[in-house]
Amino acid sequence: METTEKIVEAYVRYVKGWLTIPNIKCEGQLEIDLLAVDVSDPARIDRYHIESGVFDFWRFLAPDQQAVLARGPQGAREAGRPT
Repeated sequence: METTEKIVEAYVRYVKGWLTIPNIKCEGQLEIDLLAVDVSDPARIDRYHIESGVFDFWRFLAPDQQAVLARGPQGAREAGRPT
């Protein structure tokens, strides 16, 4: 289980209070990262198939934005992003 999957599972279990089943193997090479079940309302049981991953936004930034952010916290402040 990857770190992102562990973080998502911890959030769903401890913050949302849902039951979880990680890493369910399916036919072929398929796998469900996390299956979560919300049983907070016994009259309605909700199920969620959750896939998680990391997205690299860096390559979608314009070169001038990359240059500003590459300067570290000072560059992030200049770009209006929280540090």
